[in-house]
Amino acid sequence: MRHPFRTAVAALAVVTGAGTALAGSANAATSTTGLSDIKSKAAVAISARLSSLSTAQTAITNNKWLTPTDKSSALQIVSNDTSGLTALGQKIQNDTTFAQAVADYKTIFTGYRVYLLALPQIRLAAASDDLSTGVVPRLTDAQTRLQNLLNGKYKDKNTATVQAAMADLAKQIQAITQETNGLSATVLAYTPQQYDSNTSILSPARTAISTARSDARAARQDIKTVREALR
Repeated sequence: MRHPFRTAVAALAVVTGAGTALAGSANAATSTTGLSDIKSKAAVAISARLSSLSTAQTAITNNKWLTPTDKSSALQIVSNDTSGLTALGQKIQNDTTFAQAVADYKTIFTGYRVYLLALPQIRLAAASDDLSTGVVPRLTDAQTRLQNLLNGKYKDKNTATVQAAMADLAKQIQAITQETNGLSATVLAYTPQQYDSNTSILSPARTAISTARSDARAARQDIKTVREALR
């Protein structure tokens, strides 16, 4: 006859062992589910970014104001992020542990910064080149034509008001030129690592673009003032 105490201990051991095995199975199931979920999230996040980069590539190619150098730099950013994210997506899908998948998933954001850096820096560069290679030449051309008229057939209309407008026009053109000088090359050179160290890294460029656009509006008003005086 078995001792009651020993029988109880044996029974407890069986129950405890089964509980441990059950807990292990649950953890394994949770880990598997988590790995699957993170892979799905990664696929969605990467797909969205690749789509945005593809759209940006088309816009860059068709942009007529971007200088050849800036266009090449912008397209390189798109190319690097596209190939990098594509490879990262494949790696995540091949990850066998939840921890590794999570680490790789974070790289989608920390390693590329598509929405916070890449696309904004491309837009800022395009805006800067639009001002420097598009707006400034047009303003300068209008300035030259108006000055020629004031020096010639409309010399009698070169009043103090007109002279003030022409002086301000020259001032605004110079300001826009200074505000955009080297700006596109600067912003296109920023890296995700630099952004992580300073999340306000694009703020000076945004301010410069905003100021330059304001100066352009003032310049156009100067041109309008002079033209109306010549009527």
